[in-house]
Amino acid sequence: MTTPSAELKMITLDCLDPKAAADFRAQLLGWDLAHSEDAHAMVTGPHAALGFGRVEDCEPPAWPNPRGNKQLHAGRQLG
Repeated sequence: MTTPSAELKMITLDCLDPKAAADFRAQLLGWDLAHSEDAHAMVTGPHAALGFGRVEDCEPPAWPNPRGNKQLHAGRQLG
């Protein structure tokens, strides 16, 4: 029997402008812009991806965040 494992494959961030967020991160990290639309965008790196989804009333994060609002979603691949 093999031991189960999990590998982080993608993190998705809520934002106001997915295209701008993806363009910035792609240049910053040297990753590929894999997908870019008004509502969704994604950049891919060697082992993972960053996704960006438009949320119209998204507020930039504050630190510390007293309300505890979700800032990101992490996707894992189980194997």
